[in-house]
Amino acid sequence: MIPAFLVAGAVSLYNFRNYALHKYTELEIPKTGTEEARLQELFALLKKHNAYHVFSTDQLLEWFIPFYSHEELTSRAMPALDRYPEYPQKVNAAYKAGKPTAMIGYYPPDKRLDTLLLNPEKIQQVGHWYYVYLNPTLDELVKTGFYKLPGEKANPAFVEERLRQTKRLIPAATSN
Repeated sequence: MIPAFLVAGAVSLYNFRNYALHKYTELEIPKTGTEEARLQELFALLKKHNAYHVFSTDQLLEWFIPFYSHEELTSRAMPALDRYPEYPQKVNAAYKAGKPTAMIGYYPPDKRLDTLLLNPEKIQQVGHWYYVYLNPTLDELVKTGFYKLPGEKANPAFVEERLRQTKRLIPAATSN
């Protein structure tokens, strides 16, 4: 019985040797390399620009950043409500202190970023299917949904529009 489990485990390990954690991009999964190596390319670019705090346009990617960087980098997504509030607080504090930050996500980025960012031509593809946009402005972060202006409320229409814009599949629980 145990040899059968060992063989099945070995076959499973072999079959998942090039497993990618995700595929939320139009790009084909590379035949070589590892996802960790692709993330390390992303981290190297962020560190090169001292951007240790990032705004992730993808909620799942938000968790890969601190995990694979051993918490050297922190990230937050939209909204800033989080199961581990320390991460969004660190990103917000770094941004407010004027430290370098970046917006990251899967490449190619959503076409709407062309109209929401001041310099969409500065979006850089890295690690095969990630993108980095260095030092977004407050206006860009408001337009992309990371921050709200004072007095702006998240009414049901606002939430519905943000969900539509970010292509989230889970409807928001809203009340009138």
